[in-house]
Amino acid sequence: MKTKLALLFIVLFASSFSFAQTNLLDTSSWTLGSGSVSGFNRNGDDDENVRINGVNPFGENAVLWEAVNDAGSNADGGWNTNYIDIDNDKTYRFSVWIKKTNSNDGHTYFGVRTRTAGVETITLLNNVVSDNPYFFVGDLPELDKWYLLVGYVHDKSYTGTVSKGAIYERVTGGNFNKVQALTDWKFTNESTRMLHRAYLYWDTNINNRQYFYAPTIYEVNGDEPEVEDLLNPNSGSNSSGGGQSSSSATSVWSKSGNTISYINNNPTVYVAGTGTGNYNGANLILEATGVNSGNKHAATWLINHRSTTGIATFEMQRRSKETTSNYKGTLLKYRDGEGWDFYTASSPTSDGVSKKMSITADGNVGIGTTTIPTGYKLAVNGKIISEELKVQLQSQWPDYVFKDDYKLLSLEEVAKHIKEKGHLKNIPSAAVVKANGVEVGEMNKLLLEKIEELTLYILQQQKELQSQKVKSQKQQEFNKSLEDRLKTLEKLLIK
Repeated sequence: MKTKLALLFIVLFASSFSFAQTNLLDTSSWTLGSGSVSGFNRNGDDDENVRINGVNPFGENAVLWEAVNDAGSNADGGWNTNYIDIDNDKTYRFSVWIKKTNSNDGHTYFGVRTRTAGVETITLLNNVVSDNPYFFVGDLPELDKWYLLVGYVHDKSYTGTVSKGAIYERVTGGNFNKVQALTDWKFTNESTRMLHRAYLYWDTNINNRQYFYAPTIYEVNGDEPEVEDLLNPNSGSNSSGGGQSSSSATSVWSKSGNTISYINNNPTVYVAGTGTGNYNGANLILEATGVNSGNKHAATWLINHRSTTGIATFEMQRRSKETTSNYKGTLLKYRDGEGWDFYTASSPTSDGVSKKMSITADGNVGIGTTTIPTGYKLAVNGKIISEELKVQLQSQWPDYVFKDDYKLLSLEEVAKHIKEKGHLKNIPSAAVVKANGVEVGEMNKLLLEKIEELTLYILQQQKELQSQKVKSQKQQEFNKSLEDRLKTLEKLLIK
């Protein structure tokens, strides 16, 4: 039976949440302002490179890089990224979203550099060397429209002759078209590094603008987001928007087979539920859709929500499906001031659960019971089996029985107490034990007290017996002496 694990966040991450390898370009430095930023070195003057709040290709508010050209025929905006170390035995895919407005004056550039000591270490697919490698130079197909430009730099051993790079446009219904082929490149043995570059150049119309969004570089290894994912970030596939969101432009998730990973020095995943009502919060749902028919636990909800009193509560819930209407009981619950509660279901087909263990806010534990008596750290309704149990009393151990000042009752006094009370002194009665139970440590102490008292009684009896033995021996000696004297007298009388 095939079982699928579905991860659904009720409160979604940023619109570009990505299950892809990490984008080699970190655009988290794209903050509002002008000029260069970390990792992106301006092309043109500072005032020709402005980062603004705008609308991205998906109709969302985002930070865009705006090329604001002057009247001079020169560099008018865009960037050269910092160089990135590469493996020339691997293929890399470049991309960027670009939109030009107003007129086609000037040219749009999208390319790569691999210079080492001022010399390019890259060739066309036919092995022709170029000192100025671009995937695209020219005018975009239409003004006032976003296009995704995709270019490839292949490994040094690549023998293909047809370029894979292209310009893509989004169309209605989430579809897209490939509208123009671009030029691919490949590494040489000398290639060790590369950079991403995108420009507006030679534009003298001061009313023109060119916008850039979501530049990426991915290693082509099967874990990179598909081009379709870059074009349709909300289609439910592996990635979105090239890895740029309103808060961060770096894709931090990777996918290998059925494993999704986020590996970082100190990774944080943030999910916020902004509701203010009872049970408004953030949810993580794990569902196994292929469980046996009739099972009431196909989905597990992990919820951090607001209680009726406004206190944050964490719960793990059992549901027959992923929807809220299929609640089959809470399995785990924590709330500040109350503590932890643990529940289990009696069978896979049972509709409800029952509480099996609690840990109070004070650290007291109840197992098999919902009531923990005041003053106790552990309450268990049931039997306990253990290889060893250590009870460490804070009170005095009954060695005091052997002290000289200990008042040992006489056996007559013991007999009187038993006759009147029906139990030994200091030992709880049967009625008290039935009502309150037995404190193991204290009872062991009292039992030892009685054992030590018995020891004293035995020693007293031994002493008395020894005294009686001595007296008896002397009496026997005296009796023998009398017997000997009588025998002597008898002999004298017979004579």
